[in-house]
Amino acid sequence: MNNMITVYSRQRCPKCDEVKHYLESKGHVFKSVDITNDLILLNKFRTENPGAGFPVVTFDQETIAGDVEAIKAKADTLN
Repeated sequence: MNNMITVYSRQRCPKCDEVKHYLESKGHVFKSVDITNDLILLNKFRTENPGAGFPVVTFDQETIAGDVEAIKAKADTLN
């Protein structure tokens, strides 16, 4: 069974790029959503995850915001 992974990222975001490259290197298929110009989604994430930053990654029903190492650790459990 494939897990649904969505990466919400912003332009010029080194952490976002790092997470996407990591997921690719581990063979995970994911949807990438650039929310740089989507003020509604941007404000939603900032409200739901105050101070967390980007990227925001959803794994099925779990969301991890701004913590690259936690995102990598979660991705590693999916293999």
